[in-house]
Amino acid sequence: MELDLRKLKEPIIANSGTLGILDSPELPFQPKRLYWIHSVPAGFTRGNHAHKKLKQFFWLIKGSVHIELSDGYETKNLSMHENKEILVVSPGYWRKLFNFSPEAIVVVGADAVYDPHDYIHDWEEFLNWKKTSREN
Repeated sequence: MELDLRKLKEPIIANSGTLGILDSPELPFQPKRLYWIHSVPAGFTRGNHAHKKLKQFFWLIKGSVHIELSDGYETKNLSMHENKEILVVSPGYWRKLFNFSPEAIVVVGADAVYDPHDYIHDWEEFLNWKKTSREN
């Protein structure tokens, strides 16, 4: 299992502030939906689900966070820090975000609008879905 990490341009730092940039060539797809996660209390996790069809990217614009991805057979952990890279997650991966720094802000881009039927919220159901998907 390889992680799809894409390096970002270095932010422009000036006396007037910092400008972080995410250009179109760095995006894996044109987002149909954007949302952001912030103010996560210590000890809480986000995600804890998989998508059947949805592709996403995670862009940490402030702070730090750990992301755990699993394809049901192998698990990888990644520590992300602000404005360094984006993580692209294809369908069929269980994701969990945890260890948010107090100031962490994660922007998530999705290649489709919200569809509740695309989510798998139960780990055992995810493993069964992966097994069935692999057999077909």
